[in-house]
Amino acid sequence: MAGGGQLGPFYELESSSPAAFLLPGASINHVQRMYHFTGPEDKLNTLAVSILGVPLEQVKKAFEK
Repeated sequence: MAGGGQLGPFYELESSSPAAFLLPGASINHVQRMYHFTGPEDKLNTLAVSILGVPLEQVKKAFEK
């Protein structure tokens, strides 16, 4: 996360599709979904456990490093 500055705090997420050897005329699809959740921490913790399989505190610690 970049802080403060002119644009304010923001996050930048990036993804790449898998490398694939394609024959002429062939194609591959890459789907990316991003969700932004806000709310009380206890409700966000419920989401973190159900979606990520870990409590919110563990997710927060991963971003402190």
